[in-house]
Amino acid sequence: HSFPTRRSSDLTKMSSSNFLLLKTLFLLNKNTNSLYGKEMLVEIQRGVSIDIWQPSHGTYYPVLDVMMKAGYINNVKVISGKKFYEITKLGIKELESRLVEFRPMLIESCKFFSNMFTEMYNDNQANAVASTILQIKDKLDTSSNN
Repeated sequence: HSFPTRRSSDLTKMSSSNFLLLKTLFLLNKNTNSLYGKEMLVEIQRGVSIDIWQPSHGTYYPVLDVMMKAGYINNVKVISGKKFYEITKLGIKELESRLVEFRPMLIESCKFFSNMFTEMYNDNQANAVASTILQIKDKLDTSSNN
């Protein structure tokens, strides 16, 4: 895993590594205290359905190492073998950049899944779910235009 320096014209795909990087930076930025690796992994796992994808230690810890090498996070202390991390100023800039970059992708994903769901399961439940997804997409569209 590596996160090469990106030009603003490069669009990054939402791979598992990029999702883990984005979510980790987000978690570290929103918390005032440093967090340790397993604590962040459990929080990420809690937000993802086990039926869809469950990130493992073997996937997550190499991402943390790459993020440290890139200067996005720092290991600030080790207590009882637990490494605690904080986001750096460069990490905050990277988070801000990636949030802007991924927003249109997430909006389009809402539209894609809504259309696919309606097409494949054309019933009342599918229409209700698709309608809800499109309402979320519309809210995202509106808030991104402000």
